[in-house]
Amino acid sequence: MTNEISYLSQSVVDMITPFLPYLTNAVKLVGEGAAKKLGELGAEETYDKAKVLWKTIKSRKNKELANATELLVARPKDNKRKDILASILAEMLTTDKELFIQLTSIIGENSASQEITATESKLRSIRQENDGAGKQKITAQNSVIEGVIQKQIKKN
Repeated sequence: MTNEISYLSQSVVDMITPFLPYLTNAVKLVGEGAAKKLGELGAEETYDKAKVLWKTIKSRKNKELANATELLVARPKDNKRKDILASILAEMLTTDKELFIQLTSIIGENSASQEITATESKLRSIRQENDGAGKQKITAQNSVIEGVIQKQIKKN
C-alpha cells in the first residue's frame, strides 16, 4: 500500500500543480482569457479534474497541506516544494482511507490518458498504444500531423 500511496500522492500533485494558482484564487480566470489560459496549460478536462481533486483535498482542512500549497504556488517549478506537498498528502492518505479511495476514483488510476498537444508544430510518426481502459487524444493548432497510429487493446 505504501507504494500505491506514494504514487497516488505524486500523481495528484503533478496534476494539480499547473492549476494551483487558479484553484487557490491566487490568479483569477475570467471569460475568454480563462479559456485561452486553460488551452495553454492543458485540456479543460484536466483542469476540471484538478478542480475536483483540489476540492476533495482541501475539504480535509489540513494546515500543513495549506502551508505547503502556498509555498508551491509561489514557486510552482520548485521540485522540492512539490515533493513536500506530495509527502504531506501521502501522510494524509496513510491515515484517511476514504480520501485514498476518493482520489483514486477521481484521478482514474485504472485508466490511462494519452494526450498530445501541438501548437505551430510539425509532428511525424506518432504512435499511441493503450492496453486497458482510457482515452487517446491528439490536438493540434496551426500544426501538421503525419503518420498517426492509435491502438486501444481491450483485455478480456
